[in-house]
Amino acid sequence: PTAVATADIDGDGKNDIVTTYGYFGSTNNYVSVFRNATAAVEQLTFAPPVNIVAGTQGYSGFEVTVSDIDGDTKPDLVAVFSGENTVRIFRNISTPGNIAFAPPIGYITSSPYGPDGTSPVNVTAADFTGDGKPDLAFASFGLDNWCKVTYMQNLSANGTIAFGAPEHYMLVDAYRVFAACLTDDNRPDLGVAINVNGSFMKQIATMKNVGAVNGGISMQQNEGTGDENSTRSYYLSFGDLDGDGKTDMVAGNANASSISLFKNTSTTYITFSPAEKLTAVGGCYGVSVTDFDGDGKLDIAAGLPGTNKIAVWKNQSTPGTFSFTTPREFITGKGSGALTAADLDGDNRPELVLATPGDTAITIHYNRLPTNVELCPPLASTVISSPNSGSTYQWQMSTDSVNFTNVSNGGYYGGTTTPTLQLTGIPSSLNGYQFRCLTNGNPGYVWTIQFKNTWTGSSNNLWSNAANWSCGTLPDANTDVYIPAGRVVINSNVTVR
Repeated sequence: PTAVATADIDGDGKNDIVTTYGYFGSTNNYVSVFRNATAAVEQLTFAPPVNIVAGTQGYSGFEVTVSDIDGDTKPDLVAVFSGENTVRIFRNISTPGNIAFAPPIGYITSSPYGPDGTSPVNVTAADFTGDGKPDLAFASFGLDNWCKVTYMQNLSANGTIAFGAPEHYMLVDAYRVFAACLTDDNRPDLGVAINVNGSFMKQIATMKNVGAVNGGISMQQNEGTGDENSTRSYYLSFGDLDGDGKTDMVAGNANASSISLFKNTSTTYITFSPAEKLTAVGGCYGVSVTDFDGDGKLDIAAGLPGTNKIAVWKNQSTPGTFSFTTPREFITGKGSGALTAADLDGDNRPELVLATPGDTAITIHYNRLPTNVELCPPLASTVISSPNSGSTYQWQMSTDSVNFTNVSNGGYYGGTTTPTLQLTGIPSSLNGYQFRCLTNGNPGYVWTIQFKNTWTGSSNNLWSNAANWSCGTLPDANTDVYIPAGRVVINSNVTVR
């Protein structure tokens, strides 16, 4: 597999997996859909793939995206086949528990012949015209730096899929195209990953959406972003990393041991600050921007094919400043490439889904990052419930995030051998303690106790006034204190974490 996407294809409330297979092998003309049949948290089950013969064998299906093309609320499949220079749209006619698609509708995206001959490499879907229908954009790659960005306007209506003729924009070394709203007009623009090949192009091109609302598609190329004629980015991902309300950009650098972060400084025109880089040993292929730990900040995950690992960086940014922890790395399949994040087992935590072509497999990593249980000082009570069902339960506690020991009923603890742990009157000195439940002897989620108090300044500017704090109590020496803004007056010595 070379591409992977997730969506609830059959409408049963579970995210299914879609993939294509790239250049080689007997299935390279397939689009495959794996129906999610999972019944319990961390017990993923998928039905055998529904393999859709989508083209001529030997003419590779390179990439796939999922979008409701015809407005019937069902996600359709859009796949590009580079060997045939076509895009094929598969109308979704699935029902819960049954994956099915109508015969594909195909369009020639560009000619593969002549000095400007190109073949499509990837596709993205977004409503570029503002008419409520997802249009398509492609990156088409050719020899001697001849490349194009191609657009097709969605003309579908009443369950009938139709697109306008392709329009081309010549862009040297364009390799992959991605859609995101990058300016203040709330319209999707394009970021184009550049396969730098001696052309003195910068690693990323951006194209502003300047078409009239409900009119045709029109894009205006902006000045390039990133390193010039050196760094090669294969995948881009977008999201507001620092919480300033603007969509930032993350580039996975295939020929450099790094990930580039670009802070969005756009207003009317697309502009970015110079790149800030995170080390990604072995080069980076796919990247995903997702809140993995539920703290409201977008973290970063990347596939590192040179080391057969994935890396996840926790986001600690504040408005105007990027800040990420040292990455946590996990061994994964061979040649970790394209990846996406989605909740597959219904626990409201996104798993990581990777195409690992070296193993001819899709690899899935469960999300087991600790979840904070926020409490107010000095004493608090709460309950924690295991999402897993079983015949035996045993709650455990850790003070070092490594070694867990059983807890028994008494003192602060109750229900220690039931699905729900009761924490009663626990002091702030337990800040940072972690709890998990063994269900039938198998460890599950980890919860981290956090005593937290946020400054509101709702009464005056005095630290000593409990009314100025979100908890209605003063922080103590074990409390994590957050002061998002304002002036705080301290008239005596205080100690906090």
